Amino acid sequence: MKLLVYFFASYRESAGCSKVELETDQGATVGDVLFKLRQLYPDLAPREVNIVASLNEEFAHPDQEVSEGDEIALIPPVSGGEK
Repeated sequence: MKLLVYFFASYRESAGCSKVELETDQGATVGDVLFKLRQLYPDLAPREVNIVASLNEEFAHPDQEVSEGDEIALIPPVSGGEK
């Protein structure tokens, strides 16, 4: 099944694109998609960084199952402002 994945900010820079259509297996989870993206884009984020994702514009948990046509967005880490 096909999903659309959007990369923002530092993830877009690391991936070299702003979106990609990704083919995945039936029953795949958000965590499976993130694992596959890390394989396709090894410089996406350091291994110790927990990538936060949204599924159809809502924060997603890694064990949420994805469906044909879903949209996933990778949400880059944000830093605090100056004190």
